[in-house]
Amino acid sequence: MRMAEPWRATVKSLKERLQLPEVDPLPKQVNITMRDGVQLWAMLWLPEFDADGKGKEEEEVIVAGDGRTFSVVVDRTPYGKVSTDEVAQLFLPFGFATLAMNERGTGGSGGASWPLWHTAATDMQDTVAWIKGQPWSNGLVFEAGASADGILTLVSTTLPQQLDAAWMIWSTAFPYVAAWQGGAQRWQLTKHWLAHMQKWRPEAPSYLKIMEDHEAWTPFWQEICPDSAADRAGIKWPSVFWAAAYDIFAQPMLDTYWLQRGSAATQTADRLIFNTRGHCFAEKYFEFPDDRDGDIWSFEQAVNLFKSVEAGHDDVDAFADAGIVSPTASAKELKAVTIYVIGPDPKLKPPPPSVAQHARADSDGVVGRYWTTLDAWPVASNVSYYLAAGGKLETSRPTATTAEVAGYVYNPAEPVPTLGGNNLFMACGPADQQSVESRSDVLVFTSEPFKEPTAMVGRMAVTLFVSSNCTGTDFTVKVTDVYPGTGLSILLSDDVQRMRWRDGKVTPVKMKDGEVYKITIEMWTMAYVFNVGHRVRLAVSSSNYPRFSANPNNGLLVNTTGPAYVAHNAVHYGSEAMPAAIALPVVALEDLPSNVRR
Repeated sequence: MRMAEPWRATVKSLKERLQLPEVDPLPKQVNITMRDGVQLWAMLWLPEFDADGKGKEEEEVIVAGDGRTFSVVVDRTPYGKVSTDEVAQLFLPFGFATLAMNERGTGGSGGASWPLWHTAATDMQDTVAWIKGQPWSNGLVFEAGASADGILTLVSTTLPQQLDAAWMIWSTAFPYVAAWQGGAQRWQLTKHWLAHMQKWRPEAPSYLKIMEDHEAWTPFWQEICPDSAADRAGIKWPSVFWAAAYDIFAQPMLDTYWLQRGSAATQTADRLIFNTRGHCFAEKYFEFPDDRDGDIWSFEQAVNLFKSVEAGHDDVDAFADAGIVSPTASAKELKAVTIYVIGPDPKLKPPPPSVAQHARADSDGVVGRYWTTLDAWPVASNVSYYLAAGGKLETSRPTATTAEVAGYVYNPAEPVPTLGGNNLFMACGPADQQSVESRSDVLVFTSEPFKEPTAMVGRMAVTLFVSSNCTGTDFTVKVTDVYPGTGLSILLSDDVQRMRWRDGKVTPVKMKDGEVYKITIEMWTMAYVFNVGHRVRLAVSSSNYPRFSANPNNGLLVNTTGPAYVAHNAVHYGSEAMPAAIALPVVALEDLPSNVRR
């Protein structure tokens, strides 16, 4: 898969569905000099329309000195010259100039691209200052960035920036989490992505090795990750955020949104779209009806926001209308937070007859699988399901004085294979987990069937009491929806805790043989409705490969060569002292209305 493929497919879909006019932009190549003398390559497009909207002939293309000025949409990318025209195709029809720049050390730009993102903030300052000083600029600069392009913008907020608005897509201000999740290396993602980045500078030191040398939360990461609201206090511009449940940056994108919400200057105008796919274009397991409407709304919100800033408005209710003709609801009808509420796929199993008569199901017995738009993120109440004997999940808190112990053998040479999830270079999304749940190194706990449709929005939290005979190991968790009749176990979310980072990401701590440790794994956000007759399942193991690197159980950092050991791991549960559980962030269905016009 090409790095920019999901974004290119989205741009193509937006152009087709919105019937955007075809443009044949005639870009001008520019080289912009940074403060250290390095020149960054960029392509500049200026709108090729007369005041009455008629296209200009090629020889009349607007050049410096034409007298007219434009707002400029900027996209900075590490993906070379072939990935620079998408933003122009989207924004030129609305009268915006666009500038697509190759990141330092990539494509046509000079300098070194590693350490990644460490010059992003100063490069952004210099780029914006250059734009604002051009005769064709009206002084307004907007950023648009998907994936790695968005990371360049978001990490740049560690320094004050002179942006006026932004559209951030499937991205994050926390690139540390792009490499390390729960302390475990995101092996498939980092290996392939960094290999792609290395192609720009094959003579440079191994990017993968450099990343593996920075497993801990050190200044290497702290300098580029705005880790608190204070780090982003200088943000004075509103943004449209677009996140997705099965995206590789699902939770980091939402965390970025929450962090920016800490800046009072932007709260009234920020918008959030939370749908399902994001980078997950290899997903083949599931269908999300109407999910791609979120693509249109997010883009429409961005254009409206940019036009609103041009008009001098800073109130969300005063968003300008750019005149986009949406095939569904207009983005102006949406509130601050718009969420696609996922539900079971009815094609996988027809619902039982009783469900069709349920007041909260549609005429076909389908729950979820709709859009809701709200003034704020819904408030959830945690409902705990406790691990119990016999592989059960029960709602009653255990009172026994002696804990149950479920042990298994984890061999790093035979890891549990990844099936679905938040992946980029392999199949992603909500895959059936039955084939791995039957393994001897996977513990499975399942609830009773739901008696009524039950919605959750937010982060599930799994609390475990664990032990091992090794000085280091992993504990992985998966939460699934178990379908009645077929037994399909469809993945909702998965996560991991690398035990040497259980007390934080700064200093690794080894385990002691036989000692029991309490860990809590906060899983990534999911918006989902369990149907009547369905059950929630928690699967616990110690590997999920190649999504995460297989832990050799030796307690050593990943950049250190050492022996691999077979681990005898255990989960302790079912007692008053060790109430292992999964907490679901339950939201009342009436608080998630299907209220987006179709």
